[in-house]
Amino acid sequence: MRPEMIRASVIRQYSVPRLSPTEDSTRRAAIDFQSRTGSQRIAPKGFTLLELCMVLALALIATAIAIPQIRTAVRQYRIRTSATDLSQFLERARMQAVRNDRTYAVQADSITSGSLSYPRFYLDQNANGSFDSGELVAQLPSQVTAPATNPPAPAALAAQLGFAPQAAGVNPRFNGRGTPCVVNAGNVCSSWAGGQTVGFLYYLASNTGDWGAVSVSPTGRIHTWSYTGSTWQ
Repeated sequence: MRPEMIRASVIRQYSVPRLSPTEDSTRRAAIDFQSRTGSQRIAPKGFTLLELCMVLALALIATAIAIPQIRTAVRQYRIRTSATDLSQFLERARMQAVRNDRTYAVQADSITSGSLSYPRFYLDQNANGSFDSGELVAQLPSQVTAPATNPPAPAALAAQLGFAPQAAGVNPRFNGRGTPCVVNAGNVCSSWAGGQTVGFLYYLASNTGDWGAVSVSPTGRIHTWSYTGSTWQ
């Protein structure tokens, strides 16, 4: 075979077939897609610095709004808890008088520990005018004043009581029937004084300006009150 014929045969055997315009366009598009997708990087998962700053700002705003509400709730809880403690003590004192069929006086004083002073109520079971070991006692937090004077809206609370409480400073007593009484001129603890039945009202005040109260009705019913800033409840 001639060299020219051999060369032509090899060229026909190894030459790339020519593509039609449509096939060539499709091939180029595929190559371009592969090059683009192969070079793309997958974005890392997570938060950007801007997103973290926004979340932190929202958290700070929510905290700033919540802190005053939390402080108010804590103050109200303190005064309500103190009123509840006093009412429970008075109920125990009343039941002690009924159980022993005796008349007992409730006394109020304070005790000092370091620089703090704590209001204290006790049942003077031996009538010596001072607290003795073994007597019923209730001690309130140092942030609370009890009995307190100059309460807000006293007329509004008095209208809800249904009775006229004894004057501030008159210590309540409970007789063997469990009703409150005061000692009259005949040295008898009577459930009547000044032509009306005897009842008592204690006011409590916190050092943050919150108020509470505990009432003892002429029938011996004990109730706690809290001041909302406009009304007694």
